[in-house]
Amino acid sequence: MYRHSIITAIAIATFTSGCDKSPANTTPAVPASEAAVANKAINAPAPPRQKRHLIDYGHLTEGVLYHCTISDLDGKPQATWTFELNGKKTTQSRQLSEEEFDSIWNGIIDSKVFKNCLVTDPEAKVDPVANHIVAVYYADGDSETLRNYSIPHTEDDSDFLQWLGLLKIPKGSL
Repeated sequence: MYRHSIITAIAIATFTSGCDKSPANTTPAVPASEAAVANKAINAPAPPRQKRHLIDYGHLTEGVLYHCTISDLDGKPQATWTFELNGKKTTQSRQLSEEEFDSIWNGIIDSKVFKNCLVTDPEAKVDPVANHIVAVYYADGDSETLRNYSIPHTEDDSDFLQWLGLLKIPKGSL
């Protein structure tokens, strides 16, 4: 079995890759009058970082591992699923509307099930067969929050089942 810290590391690596990289200095030569304006812009304080969200979902059922990353890292919410279909690894991505994304996000934030299934032990074993594994990363400016959840696959809370429906989990096969 895996540990929650592995899921966390994957989520953070996925989330942060490329986020803070500055492009190489490719500033062309400009006249002196324009250089003063350019220097002022370069030396201006960076704008505050916007809110960023990432949800990482995983569950193994009927021998198929379903993994989804839902985020707004590129400014447009999207979901990317990876799973087996006819014995081959398949990846499917789809854009989400702001309303769909907000419903999925708020379904976690407002849920009693998620609150009750918060993983507080970083060494807790991860069992994607017995549980739905969800990692949530949120950043607002310099503030970052990471939460891991392990929800029993037998959970029958209607709000949680509705949340699963919002994910639009594809049907895979071996």
